[in-house]
Amino acid sequence: MYYALSRFLLKAFGWKITGQYPDDVKKFILAVVPHTSNWDFPLGILVRGALKKDIKFLGKSSLFKPPLGWLFRALGGYPVDRSK
Repeated sequence: MYYALSRFLLKAFGWKITGQYPDDVKKFILAVVPHTSNWDFPLGILVRGALKKDIKFLGKSSLFKPPLGWLFRALGGYPVDRSK
C-alpha cells in the first residue's frame, strides 16, 4: 500500500526516479545536500517508499521532541545533538 501510494504521489507531482540503487552493497551512507526547500523531506520519504528500501535518516535533535518527535522516529529518523 505504502509503495503504491508513494509511486502514485510522485507521478502525480511530476517526479521520476532515475538511476540505480546499489543493491550489491549491504550498508552505505548517502549524503543528500543541499536542502533547497521544505519539500526535500516529504519527497525523500516518498522516494524511500517507492524504492521499497529500509532507508534511515539523521535530523537535528529538536525535530525529535514533542509534539512530532514520535513521527520522525516512526519514519526511521535518528536525532543528532549538534550542540556538542
